[in-house]
Amino acid sequence: NSFFLEMIQGINHYCNAHQYTTTLITGKTDEEVLQVIRSMVRSGQTESFILLYSKQKDAITDFLYNQGLLFALVGKAYQYANQTIYVDTDNILAGQDATEYLYQLGHRRIGYIGYEKTLLFSSDRKYGYQLAHFEHDLPINPDYYIEIKDSFKKMPTELVDLLKNNNRPTAFVVTDDFLGVSLVQTCRECGLSIPNDLSIISFNNSLFALLSSPPLTSIDINSV
Repeated sequence: NSFFLEMIQGINHYCNAHQYTTTLITGKTDEEVLQVIRSMVRSGQTESFILLYSKQKDAITDFLYNQGLLFALVGKAYQYANQTIYVDTDNILAGQDATEYLYQLGHRRIGYIGYEKTLLFSSDRKYGYQLAHFEHDLPINPDYYIEIKDSFKKMPTELVDLLKNNNRPTAFVVTDDFLGVSLVQTCRECGLSIPNDLSIISFNNSLFALLSSPPLTSIDINSV
């Protein structure tokens, strides 16, 4: 996801200027990442950590906090909020603004595509989407909300079924550009034209949004 690459670029730029060395830790599972962190802590290879995400019941956050290690989160702190350094955008307001934008374009059947609720930025954007509906006294159709568990897999069948329904949304708020591009592709497979049949607004204003055909309308949250 290019959003994370942009964040890493910004972090490295700052660290290089202050003569800090950065190490990128990745893994297929949280347990794999946690094992690497434990090894680095035991060997004294690092002074602090930056987590590029925030989610509920996170074992890595638990470990860092319980070990008394210095760490910061990109996103809103869910655990140990008063003792955690974190940098966040107002994702509730962002979700509300995105929905308001579509409302002002004349849309009244607006859907939302986001990640599983443990990822707080996606939950907050969904909440903002709901607030905009409450503000305009619009009904919220639960069928219009699609939860994605894995962004690297195909869109779920319930989304395809929704797009083929005559009562489908006329617009979608999508929690990031990666899912936005996936939605464009799914719409194309369903014979829908963007933006003639469906409007889409997403977040991050990344390279994905620029290279999408047509280009995505995307909110820039200044990740660098």
